[in-house]
Amino acid sequence: KEGVVTEAIHELGTIQSKREVQFATLLALAYYHRKCNIPDQEAIDNIEEQLMGAESTASETALLLASQFLMYIGEGEKGKKLIQTGKDKNLIESTSLAANAIQCWIEMSVSKSESMEAVEDNLRKIVSNKGTPGSRHIDTLMALAKCLELAKKFKESLATLNDTVALYKSFLPPLIEKAKLLIHLNEWEQVADTVQRAKAFE
Repeated sequence: KEGVVTEAIHELGTIQSKREVQFATLLALAYYHRKCNIPDQEAIDNIEEQLMGAESTASETALLLASQFLMYIGEGEKGKKLIQTGKDKNLIESTSLAANAIQCWIEMSVSKSESMEAVEDNLRKIVSNKGTPGSRHIDTLMALAKCLELAKKFKESLATLNDTVALYKSFLPPLIEKAKLLIHLNEWEQVADTVQRAKAFE
């Protein structure tokens, strides 16, 4: 809807000067301007010009946010390329857990089933290395749970979500994903219990 797009443009405009998110914000602004019923071509041209300079000086956070945004709008391949370019230019640490997790999410959104084994192996390797930051990294754990679910390894996915809930008791998304998975498994008593725990966040 036009009103929603206009509101998004306004909200993005209030944060576009912040370096940590500038590149991602400009990317989103260009996208939403094009979604307007009557696009403001002058504004789009101005944003595109800013984007050219912003990418080369973007922070790791901004590049990763931009990659996530591209995934959400169905342009995951561009998101993958952006992360790889960031790594090649040393704008993103090659060992970044956040970057790896986002790459895995993108792979799950764009890849064929034969590529999923490599994604699963990647995530398992990080999570299984107990005592390291990766074994507790929230985005990696959530990505592994989703990867296992897509592979129809439902019990393992549920176990991963249980571990995540135990580690991050004040974080709602793992409970929501757990409830959805339990519904799929027809575990109604556990569904009711999980929903009650989720409602406690309200």
